[in-house]
Amino acid sequence: MTAIFEPHWVLLHGGMVKDLKPGDVLRRRKTGVWHLGICLDRDQVLHNSPGPGAGERVTSYADFACGRDVFVAHSNPVTRAEVMKRASGVLAHPHAYSYVWRNCEHTVYEVLEGQPRSPTVRLMDGVVSAAVLLSLAGLAFSFRREIGAGAGKLLRRS
Repeated sequence: MTAIFEPHWVLLHGGMVKDLKPGDVLRRRKTGVWHLGICLDRDQVLHNSPGPGAGERVTSYADFACGRDVFVAHSNPVTRAEVMKRASGVLAHPHAYSYVWRNCEHTVYEVLEGQPRSPTVRLMDGVVSAAVLLSLAGLAFSFRREIGAGAGKLLRRS
């Protein structure tokens, strides 16, 4: 059974990059969300992103960082071999990028836990569902007021 990933994030400083181990999880800010990747080697990061060369792929650490601060959650040495085996499987059959169906979180969680998932998409799904329910409740209330007012006018005419 694979453990659930519960990260402890540490800001990487320049000299710490050489200490990265295979399976370490990296993250950086990207347009209001966190972008995640898995360290395969000191200068190789597996991640999934849109744009040129989109999809699951390996890039250099510098390309992953894009000049931004990078945080690391160090991998568990006990599960490192299993994690790297799953990373090889992802690379053997890379998926195209999709914000909803296959984003960087899906890729990282599949490598770490064996099942793709995206906490961000799940959170947004809940937010959108709540907004839709509130909108429908507002419409129902508005219609009720309109119907009630219309019914009162009809009754006064009689």
